[in-house]
Amino acid sequence: MAVYTVHEPPMKAEQSQPDPERFVFVRDGFSFWAFLLPPLWMLWHRLWLMFLGYVIVATALQVALNLIGASAGVMLAVGALLSAFQRKLRSANSE
Repeated sequence: MAVYTVHEPPMKAEQSQPDPERFVFVRDGFSFWAFLLPPLWMLWHRLWLMFLGYVIVATALQVALNLIGASAGVMLAVGALLSAFQRKLRSANSE
């Protein structure tokens, strides 16, 4: 059974009650696409600041890994963490 969290965006100044059309439903659980293609997933869900942070951190990690001669498996771990915590990331963005 799928579990969703519902997020209500802030009301506009001229509104007297919330508009249900603007509610955001975020499915809880692992996101395959966030694991497979993290940057595209972030852009698709309009997580612009997170995307910018991801690019900066990924570039820094890649440079550091190249300098010490380590494998790129760390980037796979970053993708796994992102996909596991995708609900919290999207929830924080919609508040």
